[in-house]
Formats: sequence, structure tokens, C-alpha cells
Amino acid sequence: MPEFCIQIFTFSRRGGTLHTKIDEQIIFNQLDHNEYAIWSLLLASGYLKVERYTMDPETGKEEYDLKLTNKEVRLMFRNMIEGWFKTYVPADNDFIKALLEGDVEAMNYYYEQGCARHIQQF
Repeated sequence: MPEFCIQIFTFSRRGGTLHTKIDEQIIFNQLDHNEYAIWSLLLASGYLKVERYTMDPETGKEEYDLKLTNKEVRLMFRNMIEGWFKTYVPADNDFIKALLEGDVEAMNYYYEQGCARHIQQF
């Protein structure tokens, strides 16, 4: 799930597209272990739209470029993510400490931990 946090953060800040596969046979219990399931769910629920679709005729491999549907959706995700970091959690002090020390490796570690903690809200 930390990769999801980074990707949705990038979406909400910069816009653009995400190049990925989609699992059209999504089952909710797959959300924890199928990296494509969350994108499939967001697409099916209208938060994302298909910008481009490709299929390799030889392998049948399908890939999609997905984009947030509109400004309101982008703002909703941006506010949700900002809310994750506004809440004071003592463990976040380690992230701030790493940030001030310029320790990028530690920042990434604590960011992933924070995302994993907060992603359950989503």
C-alpha cells in the first residue's frame, strides 16, 4: 500500500496519468495484496477515468493510462492526504526529525509507515 500512497499523492499534486494494469474481476479481499485492485476499484467507482488503453496483440497484455476524473476529485484526494499528516501522532516525530536532518532513507521509511497506518481510512 505505500506505493499507492505515493502514486495517489503524485496524482493529487501534479495531475498526469498512471500507467498500470486493471483487474476487472476485483474482489474486495484482494485490496491488501493485489496492487492493481485499488486502481480497479477507483476506476469502477468513478474517481479515475481511462485516458488510454493498449493491448499487445501477441500476448493479450492490457495496460491503461488512468487519470483523476476532475478537479474536485483531485482536491478530495489532496485534502485526504494532507489530513493524514495534520493529525498529531507521536510516531510522526521520527519522520519530522528525519526531514530536518535530510535523511531521505529514513523519511521514506517513516512515510511508508504513516501511509500504511492511515490508508485503512480509505
